Amino acid sequence: MSAQQTIPAETLYWAVLNVSALPPASSAKRREQIGFLFERFLPRPIERVHAAYAPLDADRILACGIDIEKLEPIASLTLTPDAIPDHVAESVGTPPPTDSLNLLTGPFEPPRVRALRRRWLIQLTAAAILAIALLLVGVERRAHAARATAADASDAIVQVHAQVLGLADEPQFSRMTSELRRLRQTRRADGDLMPRDPTPDLAAWLATWPADPPVQTQSIVASPSAMTITTSATTNDEAQALIDALRSPPRWTQAQPSLNRTADGVRIVLRLDAEDDP
Repeated sequence: MSAQQTIPAETLYWAVLNVSALPPASSAKRREQIGFLFERFLPRPIERVHAAYAPLDADRILACGIDIEKLEPIASLTLTPDAIPDHVAESVGTPPPTDSLNLLTGPFEPPRVRALRRRWLIQLTAAAILAIALLLVGVERRAHAARATAADASDAIVQVHAQVLGLADEPQFSRMTSELRRLRQTRRADGDLMPRDPTPDLAAWLATWPADPPVQTQSIVASPSAMTITTSATTNDEAQALIDALRSPPRWTQAQPSLNRTADGVRIVLRLDAEDDP
């Protein structure tokens, strides 16, 4: 089988087709529409002619056709015209290269070419699948590393909270930390005019908070003159255990705790009042 073969141009059918009026269509439907245009220049039905098309510009296509029976005995990889006829070249201006008009396409494509193209498509698909798999593995590794880093950071926060305050309830620590940060932000820059900063005393009071019994803190309010913690417990015994465990820091006096029964347990209000500076 020869790789390339040419056929005399005068044995072929030629036409310059204006396709500007054709409606949009898929590639297969488009080829059928162009075939009907080409049929007007043919001495026989388009079904008995195999055609190749080469675009000339946005509106025109050069059509080249051959009788189907002439293709059957040809054994080569490509079949192209040996030249563009003079009358066609004059009408199109700059004719396309003859190798753009390969007539061995579609149902007449050589089996070897079809197998090579199928193999190329399989290799291209496999390469694309491999690239996507590698990308997904990389993304998953990054996500796993990010989750591990976040978990380590969360564990470190819990450990710091436990070491500093002796507690293990992370949400409660978060509320305490937020309140302490708010208090620090409200400090005045002028040291002579700044009132007593309750932050160190609040931290000292919270440091005596017991790990048991479990209670749920609802609010923490601190000012230079008073500090109040509102929390809740399940039973009166748990509430009393919390009251007994807390110790007032120096220069603060503990007011009588307030206990109120609720639908979920006992609501506790703990208050410290600042003593007057000597």
